[in-house]
Amino acid sequence: MKEGHHIVIFPQGTRVPYNSTTEEYPYKTGFIGLVKELQADIIPMALNSGKLWKKKQFIKHSGTITMEFMDPIKYEEIEKMSKEELLSKLKDIIEKKSMELNNLSWQK
Repeated sequence: MKEGHHIVIFPQGTRVPYNSTTEEYPYKTGFIGLVKELQADIIPMALNSGKLWKKKQFIKHSGTITMEFMDPIKYEEIEKMSKEELLSKLKDIIEKKSMELNNLSWQK
């Protein structure tokens, strides 16, 4: 990061199948220690690749994958939050946008 590189982390630890739940694939907390150690901002990102690239399936279907970056969560805000608060906020932001990209509805 000191050299201008970015770190990309999928907080569920894996690609998640289309239309799965966060109960089936819960958000993990390991990345939060890294964020706090590096004093880094988080830029949430949502994508809908699961509609075309199914988990555990070799065949990839053609189509358009949409990736959307949301407003950053600044480190100044992150350092004041508990692990649970940050995870809840991040999950809410990403899941709402993911559902929107997949034309579904997100229920908190």
